[in-house]
Parts: sequence; structure tokens; C-alpha cells
Amino acid sequence: MMLSDFDDLLRAASEQTEPQRLLFVFVKADLPESPTADQHSRHDSGEGGTLSPVLCVDKAPQEIASFAALAAESAKTGLAWDLVFVASLDGRAGIAPSSDEARSHCV
Repeated sequence: MMLSDFDDLLRAASEQTEPQRLLFVFVKADLPESPTADQHSRHDSGEGGTLSPVLCVDKAPQEIASFAALAAESAKTGLAWDLVFVASLDGRAGIAPSSDEARSHCV
């Protein structure tokens, strides 16, 4: 299945045979320790650097209206981020994973 946008991701998660829980890791792009001039330059232009996690959130697909809604909710934390990674956790026997189960995968 080819996904081209966030709505496709939500739709695909909702169509799985087992209920899903989506795991989001929001990361900040930073400079490495003792960066070189080239690393500074690349980072200033939005390239390179290191990724540091700043926020981990789990949601059922139906709890997310859109990427804009997810971004707006994350903005309320006051934590700045540059990228978000997402993974999906399968339920079992028709029961969706709980937030506690998701947290154990988000460490």
C-alpha cells in the first residue's frame, strides 16, 4: 500500500484487521557537539544535524482529525519540534493496544 499523505496513513491504520495505536515521536534537529563550520552552514539551511526526541505520544487513529490537528495539539506543549516519526502498534483479538502498552514501545 502506497501512502502519499497523512490522511492516507490514518485511513490505512483504520482499515487494518486489528485495531491500531499510532506512536508518534516528535524530534528536534540540533547541531552535534562541537560542530564544524560546514555543519553550522548545513544546519542553518535546514540540512544535517542530529535528531533528539522531545515528545512521544500515542493515539488511536480515530482520535486524530488531521495532521494540522495533531500539530496544533503538540504546539500546546510548548516544545519545539522539526520532524515526527510514526509507527503503528497492532491490537490483538479485536482489542486495541492501550496507552500503557504503547508507552512501553516509546522508550
